[in-house]
Amino acid sequence: MFNLDLLEENENNYDSPTPIMESELFDFDIITKTEKYKTNMEYAKKNDLIRDICDEKYDNLTEEEINNLDENEYIRVVQKSPTWLTLRALSCGTASNIGKYLHNKEVRFSSIREVCNLWSEKIRKVPFDKSHTTDGHMSWGVKYEDLALIHLAICENVGVLQVGAIKVHLIDILNLGQHLFKSEWIDLNLDTTNKYILVSPDGIVGKPESIPNYTKTYENLLGMLEIKCMSPFHHLSTENNKLIWTPDMEKRQWFSADKIPYVYIVQQALQAISGVLFYNMKSNHTMWFIRWSPNGLSIFKFKFGDLVRLGVLVANLYFSFYAKISSDDDIDKLYPLKGAEAQLEKMIEKHYLKLIKSAEHRYVKIEDYPEFNEYYKSTQGKYFCVNESYK
Repeated sequence: MFNLDLLEENENNYDSPTPIMESELFDFDIITKTEKYKTNMEYAKKNDLIRDICDEKYDNLTEEEINNLDENEYIRVVQKSPTWLTLRALSCGTASNIGKYLHNKEVRFSSIREVCNLWSEKIRKVPFDKSHTTDGHMSWGVKYEDLALIHLAICENVGVLQVGAIKVHLIDILNLGQHLFKSEWIDLNLDTTNKYILVSPDGIVGKPESIPNYTKTYENLLGMLEIKCMSPFHHLSTENNKLIWTPDMEKRQWFSADKIPYVYIVQQALQAISGVLFYNMKSNHTMWFIRWSPNGLSIFKFKFGDLVRLGVLVANLYFSFYAKISSDDDIDKLYPLKGAEAQLEKMIEKHYLKLIKSAEHRYVKIEDYPEFNEYYKSTQGKYFCVNESYK
């Protein structure tokens, strides 16, 4: 179960290395081959720091089977499987992408024009175009998300349950928002029929047990987890469409919550809602958000109460847009927002700033994998390929 990190820090101020050798396949197993990797994995399993309740029997369900699948079983669908991808496509949006379709003037990651362009692509159902560089970032994330999870579990002495997806109905989100905000709640009279989002947490966090049952959820739940693995590749493609090392991977690390891209903040907010609705989590539960590299781990902690408030406001505005956008003319009229939507946007900005201010952070240095740094030093100046198809 892996979550792709494609939003890289701007590297335009860096001088790209000048590749001097022929391309070769990147060694994505450079860390997994080490003894320390194996030791960390064994320690996590032995001490109940990792569980997985997903079942491969759900991987390739037919259309009819998917339509008849009990939504309580979504949690057992393996992430990235064909069934999981179909469930995402059937939803009105996912926690991981809804933030892309909303502008927030308090953050620097997207403009109104960029947001409108994304809506245009959405209504046209423009397919995702995966470049070689993007494939590199994705392959790295797929390879090391489990290891990042284990580092977090060891550092925080918590257990992490790997799960599939959670279906969150709009009507439940709006009812939650009305309960939290009471007279301040902005009712946009949205049609909630067959409206829902799909949430795919990287982990459900609980207290490890002395006699664990690895096929069940932890008895004492502490919160949820979202993971971002820092890619080692330059975010721009080379002229010959090959991968190269980023000049300084650690400059991509985030040390304060305001550096986290808005789309990831929204993702956590919507995940927290799923935790409240599906797992009965409370306002004092914790959302762990980590930014991992082989050399260090940034650990952020957000309170569920702050996240859920932001999440219900975001969902309210997103579904307002979702209901009325069907053409480029609709998109052109979207901004500036007016009336209730403008009020809602101000509430979102207020609660976003409150959330960022209240976040906790600590950085943990990792010295377990000198082999990775040796590989980096010995291959400077080389072109890389993800696999043979790019040679």
